Amino acid sequence: MGHSQLVLRAQVPGRDEDEIDVLFEGVRAIKLRMSYKGLVIRTADASTRARMLDYAGVPEFLRQRELCLTLPAEDDGFVVCAKATVLTGKRSGDQSGWRLPEPATVLHTLTSPDQVPTE
Repeated sequence: MGHSQLVLRAQVPGRDEDEIDVLFEGVRAIKLRMSYKGLVIRTADASTRARMLDYAGVPEFLRQRELCLTLPAEDDGFVVCAKATVLTGKRSGDQSGWRLPEPATVLHTLTSPDQVPTE
């Protein structure tokens, strides 16, 4: 298993210092745009999931464990990963752009495809 990580960040409308971050861990494959108008993440349907796992080269014995998330549809982008954590926090002026907010509040953690809501 790799240690690849990806962070997607969304600003809270009307509150410049508040943000929502999604930390993806164990990333196997991604397809992203330069930016999104709003951050919407959904679980992939069965046929999309199979395509994403094939694209990522995930072996059959690991396929049940991988999260397959779309942004919000496969054509808009996707992430195949082991874990996704949604955090919120305030951005301080002295923090580098790539770091998570400190302190951050964990809103939700996904570690299994069964945990991902369909909407």
